[in-house]
Amino acid sequence: NLALAVKERESDNLMIPLSTTRSLCISVYKCLDDKNEKVIGNAIRTIGHLVSILYDQVTPQQAESCSQEMTELCRKVACKLTCKINHAINDATNESTKLTWKQRSNAKRHAWGACNSLKS
Repeated sequence: NLALAVKERESDNLMIPLSTTRSLCISVYKCLDDKNEKVIGNAIRTIGHLVSILYDQVTPQQAESCSQEMTELCRKVACKLTCKINHAINDATNESTKLTWKQRSNAKRHAWGACNSLKS
């Protein structure tokens, strides 16, 4: 996986330019609201890796200039992933509207992926 490859790389040269990583994060973030469940699942997994890469790539010199932007992006990602988790919890505790088995299955899968993305 890309995040592990970047972390394991010992050289100081970045594999992906910071601006590209930021652009990818924003694009993938938008996919979290897609109508296709597979796209959402892939976006959940990918956003965790990209935010981790973005965090690891920022040097102390860059941190001052882009910290507000990064903080806002991370806040949005965390909120969106937390909503995915809450959706599954509400369904499991019968606090949400009745979902089909397929919708419940997708909600659980997305919640699991969101938990994994948040931990990275």
